[in-house]
Amino acid sequence: MEARKSRWLCSSLIVFLLAILYPASTLAQRGELFVLVSNHFPYYWNCYVGVEKGLFADEGLDVKIVVMGSAELSLKGIIGGSGQVALTNPIGAILARRQGAPVTIVGSIIHKPLYELIAAPRFRTIRDLKGETLAVQSMFSAEGVLLRTLLQRHGLSYPRDFTVFQVAGGTRGRLAAVTSSRLAAALLVIPTNVIALEQGMVSLGTTVDIWPSFEFVNIVADQRWLSQKPEATIGFLTAMLRANRWLYDSKNKREAAEILTKYTKLAPKHAELAYDAYLSKYKAISPDGSNQTEGFQQMEKVMIELGQLDQVYPMEEFVDKRPLERALERVKSK
Repeated sequence: MEARKSRWLCSSLIVFLLAILYPASTLAQRGELFVLVSNHFPYYWNCYVGVEKGLFADEGLDVKIVVMGSAELSLKGIIGGSGQVALTNPIGAILARRQGAPVTIVGSIIHKPLYELIAAPRFRTIRDLKGETLAVQSMFSAEGVLLRTLLQRHGLSYPRDFTVFQVAGGTRGRLAAVTSSRLAAALLVIPTNVIALEQGMVSLGTTVDIWPSFEFVNIVADQRWLSQKPEATIGFLTAMLRANRWLYDSKNKREAAEILTKYTKLAPKHAELAYDAYLSKYKAISPDGSNQTEGFQQMEKVMIELGQLDQVYPMEEFVDKRPLERALERVKSK
């Protein structure tokens, strides 16, 4: 409990210090752009490429990737003015926007949730998890929402039939919790799931089989920055689109894996497995950065199922398509 509290306080202090030392207006004037992420995952691959290949620099932007420790803190960071963009799940952004927070979704990164439910070897089915404690980053993160929905569809309701324990460190933290037998199971993202299977864990199912289309990681922007610096927003999206184009070119596979390894510390073979999954097999990274209506509605239906939303709303209520449309035009002209 104390360790978890300390990590939360540390991340909150980062948000506070960034807001004090680098207010949004100053960042925009200096061309610096703080991009807030929960941890280092393959989800943010195109952002890593944008930094390493100088694509943001081409747009006059000095992008700083800041690890916040959770999706909630990433969102709170842009609401508090300590960054302009959060690469995070749209669920939190929708809930925050409905409460009047100055955030808007301007694009999509991951539109397929590549999670696998990994459990200790003694479990054979999802129903075997009844009465057990599972590892989550947060029950309000997209991963937590998917875990809860997955078990609910197999007859297990939270908290009646299972409990959860919040584990810091993202998917690697959950991997350690399960492989050490401290917790029964967890959703692990590709390729961390492969690492778990190599260590003798078992698979109880995948999320992509249930939700082949699901808006999972989006580009969420501070509306105040978006209004004040529309060209910077378009420049950021342009660089992300160019990074997508570079990633989907298979001749860049090895270098792409090296870039991913640099940020995530994955073994090279696991980074290449990630490339095969995200870019070849599932094409989980949205090539044109656009939010898919079907995937957005699937996400809203899950939110309704869990009592987080009262109805399916038009995607346009939460998504501003205009900056991305301008960025797509700019990329096509290059």
